[in-house]
Amino acid sequence: MFTRQTRIWITVGLISFGLMLAGYLIGERQGLLAGLLLALGINFLIYHYTTQHWIEYFKATEIEGQDPWNLLAMTRDISVRARIPKPQVYLIKSDFPTAFSVGKSVKSSSIIVSEGLLKYFTLEEQEAVIACEMSKIRRLDILNLGLISGLTAPLFIFCKLLDATLTFLSFGLLKNKKIFNHLCIRLMELIARPIIGQKGCFESDYHAAQLLKSPEQLAKTLWKLKSYATTRKLEIPAHAAPFLTVNPLTSGQTRYFHIQPSVDERIEKLVGRFPI
Repeated sequence: MFTRQTRIWITVGLISFGLMLAGYLIGERQGLLAGLLLALGINFLIYHYTTQHWIEYFKATEIEGQDPWNLLAMTRDISVRARIPKPQVYLIKSDFPTAFSVGKSVKSSSIIVSEGLLKYFTLEEQEAVIACEMSKIRRLDILNLGLISGLTAPLFIFCKLLDATLTFLSFGLLKNKKIFNHLCIRLMELIARPIIGQKGCFESDYHAAQLLKSPEQLAKTLWKLKSYATTRKLEIPAHAAPFLTVNPLTSGQTRYFHIQPSVDERIEKLVGRFPI
């Protein structure tokens, strides 16, 4: 029986093989070379997006030494309950309450929290968010999310170029349409849903709840995160949204890019009812 990590890398291998095969069928030897280069590029992106990219993007700083929020002790305690090595903990200067985790393995992972989470959430609520991220690490969802981000990032860049070209050719008449961006979001969903799936998110929430005192603790925290997401705005690329505990994209075309089930559905799965 393959481990979860092995299955993920098999998926990456199959994608790479498919690109090389398609290249060969289209252009024989030259096509094969082009397919190989494309596969190597995608593998680099996947590796990059599962490790340091988002830490650098959000300008996160590692919490070491003095820890007035007691985050390191909280993370250590939950990692013991989860029976995994303690992840590194980073802080980002954002008033938007959120958290996410990155890494390419259980032994090499990091949890990133925002200043807003520490400012507006109680210790119990912070613990629920950390448990949520710890569950994603233990289940290696972080590797899946990195795979999605690495695959879809080039698509977004390409579609932005196409929209810019279309705006130029239409003399600005189609500036706000973002036709290709909308198509890209739909394509991203087709790629992402089989890799993550809503079932995986429900399972991750269930495992997170097991690390806490009660499922209600997590359910109330998810509801509070959703409330902030609908009243405040966080500017992030769409392919970063699946990393966050609750998707913050609630306006514009990117609001359609929701790989996770809705918070309402997640709460109902956790405690058997909604609203709570």
